[in-house]
Amino acid sequence: MDLSLKKFLMLKEFKIASAISFNVFISDSLALTTSFKPFLIPLLTDSPDTFTKPVFLFFKTKKTRRKSGVTPIWEKYFIDVVLLGVSIYLLFNYNKQISTLSAGVINGDGIDPVIFINATLFLFACGMLMLRIIFYIVRLVFRIGEKKYSPVTYAGFVQIIRTRKASGVISIFLVMTVAMSIFNAGLARTINSNKEDRLRYECGTDVRIQEKWKITMIKQGSFVRWKYTEPDYSAYQSLIDDGTFKKATKVMISDRSSVIANGKQPVDVKLMGINTKEFGETASLKDGLTEEHWYNYLNALAAEPEGAIISRNLADFLEVKVGDLLVCQMKSPKITGISEIYASAPGKVVAIVDAWPGFNSYSYITNEDGKTVEKPGYFIVMNYTNTVNCFNLLPYEVWTKTDSGREEVVERLNESYGDRTRYVEDIRSWRDELREEKSTAIIQITNGIFTADFLVALLLCIIGYMIYWITSIRDRELLFGIYRAMGIRRGEINRMIGLEQIFLSLMSILAGVLAGSLALRLFVRVFAAVYLPQKHSVSVFISSQVKDLLEIGCILLFVVLICVVWIRRIVKSLNITEALKLGDD
Repeated sequence: MDLSLKKFLMLKEFKIASAISFNVFISDSLALTTSFKPFLIPLLTDSPDTFTKPVFLFFKTKKTRRKSGVTPIWEKYFIDVVLLGVSIYLLFNYNKQISTLSAGVINGDGIDPVIFINATLFLFACGMLMLRIIFYIVRLVFRIGEKKYSPVTYAGFVQIIRTRKASGVISIFLVMTVAMSIFNAGLARTINSNKEDRLRYECGTDVRIQEKWKITMIKQGSFVRWKYTEPDYSAYQSLIDDGTFKKATKVMISDRSSVIANGKQPVDVKLMGINTKEFGETASLKDGLTEEHWYNYLNALAAEPEGAIISRNLADFLEVKVGDLLVCQMKSPKITGISEIYASAPGKVVAIVDAWPGFNSYSYITNEDGKTVEKPGYFIVMNYTNTVNCFNLLPYEVWTKTDSGREEVVERLNESYGDRTRYVEDIRSWRDELREEKSTAIIQITNGIFTADFLVALLLCIIGYMIYWITSIRDRELLFGIYRAMGIRRGEINRMIGLEQIFLSLMSILAGVLAGSLALRLFVRVFAAVYLPQKHSVSVFISSQVKDLLEIGCILLFVVLICVVWIRRIVKSLNITEALKLGDD
């Protein structure tokens, strides 16, 4: 008998003798015995040496007694499915109570903590369910190529299947931490983006300027005559010429108007008088808020001198459609103390819209019980020339398109006015309002909580991942040494570990990304009721950027690479003599 073959057989006998103290090796060695069939079969047929028979007898009995894998209790009794069902049930109930939740937050009532617990429960249950699916995929891939895989690949799959109970812990951990990172980052960005878009919508343009107008009132008995004096508009034109303003336009806005149609009772509305061309160049409206691009509505209004654009809720209330006629009435200015209607203007409905720059269809008032309740807001848009002809000259706002802030605009206006008696009564900039909004305590706390949750989850993911894999490789260090003694190359061991990384780490990370994205879409309306309780013409939308996923993906990829390098160093430093001395311990 060849000397090297005798050494090989002695080593195999040694492995059997030490199997009781190191049973993990025996189970994994089964996957490798097929590699040595060319050596063993001739030996058994030509020289039936007695000490080789117990080896195969032991393999046979061990294989029948060893279970291929232990099914976790949560998977055996479908606990993941039950928890996911409970979470979805709670979410369904909360979605039915959105208005109640929003009203409670607006009136200062406490926030139901179960909302946050339910989100975590969903992520946990979703993580376990996806882990179940991952193991099903592993089994499917293993069964498909079971008879074709190389011994190293076969052993890698066997290791994954047989250690599923231990590896399931790190897999659930990865899914949970990655999902929570995606969910918290997406929710924080969604809240901030919605607030920004709402402020931009309510402002309608970059900066709105309301100058103080002079009014002259003459009282003749019980009758009061009044007249506004228009400030010199050339001051604004000079700021356009020097580049402070890119565009500017006059916009007459009044809340002293009402509309009647089809014999209905007059309904109070906000009236906007615009120059359609200048308004289209200066104002802005987010895409998707109207059925058509809002420029089409401006074109329709420009083509009809007595045309009117109205809000959809006003059209529903008055039961009018495009082409119908209505009448807009105007009350005397509030400063006169008179609430009587002094003029009216006929109008033809040219468009019905869901949103318009500067107008929100929802408003809130305080009722007799001191509770804040929702009140619908109606608006109508008419040509500026028609409003002046019908209602006389009324104070207008100057809407401007500019990159300058509020303070800079006021400073430049004072220089342009050149008259100390002229001053800005009110100025509004969505950028300044956004800056002030972000500096409020509630927003800072909210962003701080989500940012902290994101960082903590990501940090736990990194630490847990590194600890698990380094510990796992250390525990199998002697086993890898024996593999090396059996002739398996270091590259094949690395390939075996890489296979485990793919199915236990990368697939868990992808499952976490999927679970976090799914939770964000399902829970965004409920969390919006907490952080964005007021109804708005700009519906709540999910703001998720590819940049967020790329940043998280790069961090996790960096961690995986570090772990792989560390594992390769451990495998490289394995000492064969440690494996050979295993029987002496």
